[in-house]
Amino acid sequence: MEIAAQEKSEGKEAGYAAGLTDGYNNTKENETVITGSNAYQEGYSTGYQQGFEEGKKKLVSERENAYKAGYDAAKEDLNAVVPANYSENDLVHSSYKEGYEKATAEIDAARKEEYYNIGYEDGKKDENNEPNDIKNIYVDSYKKGYKKGQQELEEKYIKLGYEATFTILEYKEPKLEKEKYIIWYKKGFDSNEEVEEIKKEAYELGLNGGAYELPIEYKESELLFSHYYEIGKHEYEKEQRKNTLKATGGIGVIVLSWLARRFYVARKTIIN
Repeated sequence: MEIAAQEKSEGKEAGYAAGLTDGYNNTKENETVITGSNAYQEGYSTGYQQGFEEGKKKLVSERENAYKAGYDAAKEDLNAVVPANYSENDLVHSSYKEGYEKATAEIDAARKEEYYNIGYEDGKKDENNEPNDIKNIYVDSYKKGYKKGQQELEEKYIKLGYEATFTILEYKEPKLEKEKYIIWYKKGFDSNEEVEEIKKEAYELGLNGGAYELPIEYKESELLFSHYYEIGKHEYEKEQRKNTLKATGGIGVIVLSWLARRFYVARKTIIN
C-alpha cells in the first residue's frame, strides 16, 4: 500500500512538471504516459491536469504582458526587436509582435490622416510642400490630400467662371495669378448652359413685342436679359416697319389706279 502511494506521488510530481510545460507551450504532447504502475499513471494523470492549468495561466499572463510591452514600445518609437525575456516562448514572442504591430497601425493611421490634412490644405493654397524622410505611406497620404485640395481649388475657379457668365455679355480673360486658374475659369464660363435659356427668353420677349419685364430669378443677369431683349425688340420693330411700308405701298397703287381710270374717262368725254 505504501509502495502504491509512493508511486502515485511520484507519478503526480512527474505529471505536474510535464503538464506545466505543455500548458505553457500550449500543447498536450506529454499528456499520457505508458510506463510505470497503475498507481504511477493515475498520479501522473492527476498531476498533469493540475500542471497543465497552471502552465496555461502562466502563458496567458506572459502573453498579456508581452502584448502590452510590444504596444508600449511602438508608442515610444522604439525598434521592433523583441527583448530576450519575451523570446523564449514562441507564443509570447508572437504576442509582443502583435502588440507592437497594433500600436504601429494606430500610429500610422493617425499620421496618415495628419499628412492627408496637411496635403489637403496645401492643395487648396496651391503650395506643394511634399514631405521627405518619412514613410512612403505618409507621403502617399499627403499626395492624396493635396490632390483633393487642388480639385476643390479648381472647382472654385470653375464656379467663378460659371457665375461670371450671368453678368457679362462676352468672355473677357480675367487677371489671375496663374495660367491654370484662367483655364479653370474659362472652363466654367464655357460650361454654363443656363445663360442660353436667359438669352432665348429675353430675345423672344422682345421679338414678340412684349413689354420689358425682368423675371425675378434673372435679377443677377439684368445686363444680359436687357441686351437680348433689345435685340429681339429691334427685330420686332424692323418687321413692323416693313409691314407698314407694304401696306402704304398697296394703298398707293390703288390710288394711282383710280386716278388713271378717272383721267381716262374724263379724256374720253371731252373728245366726244
